[in-house]
Amino acid sequence: IDSFGGISKVLLVSLVATLLVIGCVVFETMALIVSTLAILFYSVIVAVFVYPSWESIEEVDKKIEEFSSQLNSPILSISGISHLSGTSIIAELNNLKKFTNASQVIRYAGMNPIVYQSGNFNATMTRLSKKGSKYLRKTLYQIITPVIENNPVFKTYYNKKIAEGKSHRCAQGHCVRKLLRVIFHIIKTGESFNPELIR
Repeated sequence: IDSFGGISKVLLVSLVATLLVIGCVVFETMALIVSTLAILFYSVIVAVFVYPSWESIEEVDKKIEEFSSQLNSPILSISGISHLSGTSIIAELNNLKKFTNASQVIRYAGMNPIVYQSGNFNATMTRLSKKGSKYLRKTLYQIITPVIENNPVFKTYYNKKIAEGKSHRCAQGHCVRKLLRVIFHIIKTGESFNPELIR
């Protein structure tokens, strides 16, 4: 029998079924019967269908790492980007086949700022467009912290934005755009990440 969290599925179902019987006998209310049946049904679905075994998760991670190693993308030369996140970014960008410049990649990720203008008025506060791929944007925000922590050039840039009065989230957004420009360059050229070439 497969187990989940050290408790077998049969034991889990039996436990909930026992609670069902006890609830029906002691309280004899329709509401309790219905709610307990709902809990039983949910528990069975979760235990049997929703959660894979840890072995399956590890196997998927291993396959992704093997595929990423074979692909050997220069994106992995950026400290803080793992095989999983790197593969996700490459898949979302389709290996940059439809992009001719970094600005297009930034817009696709929805990381381009929107500036409000009306006549001679220019807004001092801007927001991100958040158009394009939300999955790419989510991945970028997930990895930007380790990228900043593991790359002095990004750490310096982040601190610079904070010193300018930017919020933590805004400074992260600036770093994400910088990262996208780096990713565009190294994938297009096939070169490894070289922090000395970043302005």
